[in-house]
Amino acid sequence: MDAEQNYMDYKDIFKMLRKRKYLSLFIIIITLIVAYMYRTQWSGPVYETRVSLIIGSPLRNDQSQFQIQDINTVKESMQTYIMILKTNAVAETTIKKLGLDMSPDDLKKHLEAEPQPQTSLMEIRLKWNDKDQALHILKTIVDIFIREATQIYPAYRIKVMEAVESYKIEVLSDKLYYLAALFGSLMIALFVVLLVELFDNTIRTEEDIEKYLGIPVVGKIPKQKNIDINVLDSGKIARSGKRSSPHSYRILRANLFYLSEKSNTQTILVTSARPKEGKSTSASILAAVLAQDGELTLLIDCDFIKPSLHEIFNTSIYGLFNILKGECSWEDCISESSLDNLYILPAGISVFDPVELISSHAMKNLILELREAFDFIIIDTPHIEMATEAQALFQYSDGYLIVVAASKSNRDTVRRSLRLARYIDERILGALINKVPNEKRFRERTLSAEKTSFR
Repeated sequence: MDAEQNYMDYKDIFKMLRKRKYLSLFIIIITLIVAYMYRTQWSGPVYETRVSLIIGSPLRNDQSQFQIQDINTVKESMQTYIMILKTNAVAETTIKKLGLDMSPDDLKKHLEAEPQPQTSLMEIRLKWNDKDQALHILKTIVDIFIREATQIYPAYRIKVMEAVESYKIEVLSDKLYYLAALFGSLMIALFVVLLVELFDNTIRTEEDIEKYLGIPVVGKIPKQKNIDINVLDSGKIARSGKRSSPHSYRILRANLFYLSEKSNTQTILVTSARPKEGKSTSASILAAVLAQDGELTLLIDCDFIKPSLHEIFNTSIYGLFNILKGECSWEDCISESSLDNLYILPAGISVFDPVELISSHAMKNLILELREAFDFIIIDTPHIEMATEAQALFQYSDGYLIVVAASKSNRDTVRRSLRLARYIDERILGALINKVPNEKRFRERTLSAEKTSFR
């Protein structure tokens, strides 16, 4: 788990299992299937047979009668007899005589022997998977054992008192077996989930953002294929069947207005820790949801490394660079989008040293003029980790949002970027979690004034 987490309670375990519910369910099902196949197909029935022996000394010269006055002496030797039974000599002779395809150690694992309390009797049991072979194998073992034992203790005689036919035994009942299999599958699932969590360093949910990054989640953007910003309208999306999207965007809009009222936020910078995390798309959606509520909104492409807003909104590429170079006024370079109240300022032609251009007086004056003309300004920047121009742009914003791609962004990378951003500017508004898998019940949480502080 994360190094910042010192302990884990049962709630954390349930959260992990819920977060990895499909993996957990898959492991449990596979384990139970394997247990069922082993029970019904792979492990045959087990049979047990047993032989009871009596050990004693002959009565005078009569070899067929035993005297019992020396039971205590015999009992003291019982463990020696059991050890003789479990020797390789007995096992190897049995295997050779019966032509068994197994090692002496394997054969001995099937054998059990124990003395009977307060008697000179010893019971030998054999567990075997073939009913017809079990008693024959045990009788052979007993014959070889008696021969070996009487050579070591010639003063004593060993006699078979009883031999029981093979009978089927149940090591575990079906109920206990499947309960044990279920418990085992849960333990395996938990172990795998813990292992995955240990090596998984990505951010997956808003809980991960709040836990590992310590910043609030301003909004969620569902994972969708080919989002068309130009038709990003709640009614149109709802009619298309994408029910979670309008709700997510309404929550995002409500949170943005809350931020605006609480901290007088007008100019918002949108960045990310690494490229290809959906930063430009998220900035576009952010601007669109503000415009839908009647706010005059300007979306500026300040990503000179890889400008993309002119492609998303199908506008001319001429824009910010041309304004700063004095080639046109901002009124001429700003393009209208297909959404009411939403205007686009593309990046313009790529420049050799964008940091110098961004830090110029012309840029400062431009932002001041645009703040007077628009209700909201959203600035799309390069990612923080590799671009100094992103850092230079912080001076023009009232706060910034960092875009985090669900199940893709590395939390250590995001943390490094946040440390760098906080070193330059403390005004972090929160995170936008992007590419969130769609769910039937898409749980959203608004920002709480009691739990969240905006810098």
